[in-house]
Amino acid sequence: MLALIKRLLCLGCLPREYYSLVTEAGAGSGGVYFDVEGNLIKSRSSDHPTHVLFRNELRQPVRIIWLDPDGKEVAYSIIQPKAYYRMNTFCTHPWTFRACTGPEDGSTEIPNSVVVKHQQVIYPRADHTYEKPMYVVLRAPEAAAWTPAAHLTTFPRAFHRQAKTVLLCHQHLRSGQKCQAPPLPKDTPQEGPGMLSTLPADDHEPGPSLLGTLPLDLIQGRVIPVMQSGLELHGMQ
Repeated sequence: MLALIKRLLCLGCLPREYYSLVTEAGAGSGGVYFDVEGNLIKSRSSDHPTHVLFRNELRQPVRIIWLDPDGKEVAYSIIQPKAYYRMNTFCTHPWTFRACTGPEDGSTEIPNSVVVKHQQVIYPRADHTYEKPMYVVLRAPEAAAWTPAAHLTTFPRAFHRQAKTVLLCHQHLRSGQKCQAPPLPKDTPQEGPGMLSTLPADDHEPGPSLLGTLPLDLIQGRVIPVMQSGLELHGMQ
């Protein structure tokens, strides 16, 4: 069973959401962010100005997003790949980022796609000048390595449920028992190579079950990014 979980993880059997320092409520533009204690991340007073120099290390454009005093997203400029962007801001103003599918404002933005030192949200350090700005490097998140210990500590409960469902379906397929699943939409085909739940009648011994016999939605998902456990003031490379 452990080998199957590892194989599924290598193939991308990961959930579409994760727990980290910051949890995004709502998909796409307009989301709000909370710290690990459940406090809303938002801009506060504008008493301590500073300067930031962003560097986009991704292969796609990145949108800079300010979190206003209500914690709402306010879209700022798009930085092209390998380009720099200089900004004057305040040390109590948080910023987050999203990769874009295109260079223009009408492109689609990808949630959970950009980090600074494994964090989604940053607060700039104070007292940086235009001549000596705070240097912030935008990168794609690294994938968290799966281990039995990390399964409980790093991966979210949604993935625990998903892994359990996949393993139960795999076991049912091997034993020839029916695989219990939620009702399918009305327009979903009722038969197909990815939806078989019983062995042929002439098979007397359970045979090997391949991942191709499992529904595709059970083995697709996003990578779990590596995130730090504490909100820090950062921006160094």
